[in-house]
Amino acid sequence: MASYASYAFLAPDISLTAASFPFLVAIVWLYSVVRAVFRLSPTPPYDLFACYLLLLIGAVLQLGGVLYDRVVGAAPWPGVVVLAVLMANLGGVVLVLGVLLGMPVGVPSERVNIEEIVSI
Repeated sequence: MASYASYAFLAPDISLTAASFPFLVAIVWLYSVVRAVFRLSPTPPYDLFACYLLLLIGAVLQLGGVLYDRVVGAAPWPGVVVLAVLMANLGGVVLVLGVLLGMPVGVPSERVNIEEIVSI
């Protein structure tokens, strides 16, 4: 994402706001990696869940925007590499969101006495 953002800043036909979007996505991915490495938890971190949901919305909007421009605006396809990167971004977000949703939620902390837990 950071390499695409660097290319977007050098491209003459891309505006500054459109070129800054990939940097924001790269910063969110960097935060999620640093957060996962330095603050391990057995339960899903809800700040990462919110970040991944925002990344999912952004990935769907990016890919949907390309498809919308193609169908409605009769714009040409952006290229195989760009479509592959957009689909890989969407697939990566869905993958990490699935891993996060697969984590257990009801893990008791070390302050809870295990013998006092009653299950139905």
